[in-house]
Amino acid sequence: MQHSYYAGAVAYQLHNFALAAATDFIGFNEEAFWEGLDYFRASNPMLDIGHYRKIFDHHLSESTN
Repeated sequence: MQHSYYAGAVAYQLHNFALAAATDFIGFNEEAFWEGLDYFRASNPMLDIGHYRKIFDHHLSESTN
């Protein structure tokens, strides 16, 4: 049961990101998004979701080169 809670919470965060990207990316607050994900990660240390930020940063650096 707890796995579904974690999956739902991560899906909610990623859904918010996708929705902002599809509708109003200019108004998207990236800092608030990462703060929310960091808060979730700190509240749930058994769940490793830090790789999402690494993937994002990697792709962002590739697109600017």
